[in-house]
Amino acid sequence: MKKIFAVILTVSVLLCSVPATSLAYEEKEPSGTEIALDIILVRPLGVASVAAGAVFFVVGLPFTLPTMSVGLAARKLVVEPFKYTFVRPIGDMDRPAAY
Repeated sequence: MKKIFAVILTVSVLLCSVPATSLAYEEKEPSGTEIALDIILVRPLGVASVAAGAVFFVVGLPFTLPTMSVGLAARKLVVEPFKYTFVRPIGDMDRPAAY
């Protein structure tokens, strides 16, 4: 009985698995419109987001210091917006913020 259960479980797992190639990030070249929107709209909003995140980070320090969550607040409010604004390739809107 255990062998039959193991075989059925193995077959069901193999049938439900997704090929690794479908999970890979596809590199595509951005269009001119995507680049223009990134330069005109997204990057300035990103700079504003970094500035606002830095202000919220400093204001929140009295609350994050006792709870030992300064690193999390810094990463979410300052580092990720900074990377999205200044590290991300131009026109690449789909890439996640954490590189």
